[in-house]
Amino acid sequence: MVDQTNSIQPNYQILVNDKDVTSSVRKHFIALQITDNDKDDADELTLTLSAKFKRPSDTDKIKVFLGYGNDLKFVGLFIIQTTNIRDNRQLTIKATGADFNGDLKERKNLTYPPIPLSEEKITLASVVKEIASRHGLEVKTDMNIGERFEQINESDLHFLNRLAKEHDVIFNIKNNTLYFMKKGGEVPNISIDINKCSNSDITHSNKTLYKSCKAIYHNTKLNKKAEVITGSGKPQLIKEGQWQNDSDALLAAKNALTRANKSKVDGNLTTRGQVVFAGSKLTLDDDVFEILKVTHNLSKGWKTTLNFKNFTAEST
Repeated sequence: MVDQTNSIQPNYQILVNDKDVTSSVRKHFIALQITDNDKDDADELTLTLSAKFKRPSDTDKIKVFLGYGNDLKFVGLFIIQTTNIRDNRQLTIKATGADFNGDLKERKNLTYPPIPLSEEKITLASVVKEIASRHGLEVKTDMNIGERFEQINESDLHFLNRLAKEHDVIFNIKNNTLYFMKKGGEVPNISIDINKCSNSDITHSNKTLYKSCKAIYHNTKLNKKAEVITGSGKPQLIKEGQWQNDSDALLAAKNALTRANKSKVDGNLTTRGQVVFAGSKLTLDDDVFEILKVTHNLSKGWKTTLNFKNFTAEST
């Protein structure tokens, strides 16, 4: 079967504050680059146009769609951060997909559930939803683990990152939505024929083999320092954190030991333009990887570059 999209030119649509400005952009278009990052790095848009294009406002919001012909897919929502005019000829617009410099980085001291209900349990999904609501974000989560959680002198961003590592889940904020999902759950999976990539580079490296992991923490219920160990022997991995009890600390230690002993694979490839999102699973032949970053470059053609690492399934 012939791939019909090979004969169709790359296309885009750009909306500013939900108004379609594509036709105006086309008259002045030079290049477009979108960087889609996993975890807590903000997605980035760089749009380069002729300086004759009217400079947008700093508060404008840009929606970008990419594809071929009339088959366009939503790529991201971006908030303008800077505009620059060079030699009165070229306008460069830079925008980010989320504001990680605001309240998300404000430190807090909170207990979930709040005191005096702190002896009860709450699902991790409920904690994530509460944080998302604080920042006006939509939420998508499937974490129904019931525990008590403490956020001690931590920002919401740091707290969510810590919980994601301890429970070995995917955490991301993009397009005004907070994602906190099990690995291997509802994560998109794409397959690419590496032989059709314009370039690729994959490095396999061994890591130190730890035989055990010690988790050290302050037991808030007993008000004393505590530690648990999973595995036996040396070398031993040391992990410090904040957990409610030995069971929680042991789970974190097991996940840390699994991650530490996983052979490391880092790679990148560049392929014909396609809509792919960071955090997705990537299948190359029989190997599965996790996509860390996606970079789209659109000028005379459209190329997509993926940065990825080996995929670690959710711990049980």
